[in-house]
Amino acid sequence: MTGVLAGFAFAALVLILAPGSGSTRTPSWSAGASLTLLSALIALIVTTLLYSLLAGEDMEAARARAATVELIDGLAFGLAVVALFQGVAVLMRRAGVDPVAARAARVAGVVVFPALAMYFVAQGAADTEAMRAAFRGEPCVAAIPPLGAGLTVALGLVLAVSLTSRVQAVMAAYAERCRVWAPILVILASGVAALVAGDLGTRSPTLLLSPRALDVFLAVSALLLGAVGLMFSASGATAPDADIIEDFPKEPAIPRRR
Repeated sequence: MTGVLAGFAFAALVLILAPGSGSTRTPSWSAGASLTLLSALIALIVTTLLYSLLAGEDMEAARARAATVELIDGLAFGLAVVALFQGVAVLMRRAGVDPVAARAARVAGVVVFPALAMYFVAQGAADTEAMRAAFRGEPCVAAIPPLGAGLTVALGLVLAVSLTSRVQAVMAAYAERCRVWAPILVILASGVAALVAGDLGTRSPTLLLSPRALDVFLAVSALLLGAVGLMFSASGATAPDADIIEDFPKEPAIPRRR
């Protein structure tokens, strides 16, 4: 799946950089869209490598360590998907498609996918708790920790509020910076995830995050996904929906006859 999504991001990036598409975009839009898709491509490639290493684990002997690494890989994959869909939303917004579809894509990229990513990270935390219960000889029941569920709901609400008109008016001042730093944050987070997952893969097969460390990881995941979501929300705050095709060349004015 990660390889397929990486191919999709690469294809979209090639379409943007194709010589024939230069007449329908401005340099500022090209930089914003291409950087977002590039960050998605890099993050998806890193995630593909991480999952390939995880697939090579001996699940019987190292299920605890695999459950721990799964959390890191899941967070990196979630960030990659958020960046990829944000790139698609930018393409739809600037291509002059149906405003309703462009708005739906923006809501999905800013609110839905970050919240879903947090939900799946919380599900990974449930696997860790199930492994902890198995080590204690207790029934192995995978249930999402209350903290993970609460952070998922809070993240979705915060990102939804960020798309309201009043908040967008405030965030418009940071649009240019967020358009650059959001993809960079995704790339940096993917690199850190690769380093951490690689180090954890060499640890004891019974490695398992402590309850406090698991709570800290969930909080950091929510903060990271929230920061990326808010940056992507701010990056589109300068252009109202009525100006979806503002980057395309305008028709020359026809002089009136007197």
